[in-house]
Amino acid sequence: MSRVFSHLLFDFSYDTQFGRALHRYDTGTLVDGLQCKAHTLTGESSVCISSLISRGSYADFALTLSKQLTNGNTRKVAEDCRRAYTLIRQYFTTAEIPELEIVHQRLYEHYKSTRNPLPMSPDAGT
Repeated sequence: MSRVFSHLLFDFSYDTQFGRALHRYDTGTLVDGLQCKAHTLTGESSVCISSLISRGSYADFALTLSKQLTNGNTRKVAEDCRRAYTLIRQYFTTAEIPELEIVHQRLYEHYKSTRNPLPMSPDAGT
């Protein structure tokens, strides 16, 4: 798997790197990269890179997820999009990123007859 984020001292911020990586990597690779620990001048920190990404970048990611779910729901695409949706929802609500509502609807339709369905409402349990 390719490394999505660089931790070198003079590299761009994680948010800028994420914006550039959004159309270069598949969703699963991006989510894996976002779950890695961030690095500071003194080494690895205790926070995940995902907590350092802006609302605007996550809104772009949600739009990308929505498009992926429109193009056909293979199991892999749906699973990766669900992981990404869950990650974004840790930081933002559907009121803050309206595109999440559409992503939720598409994931709900895909998972409604499975053993692990999504709640009917995207804000249930938050």
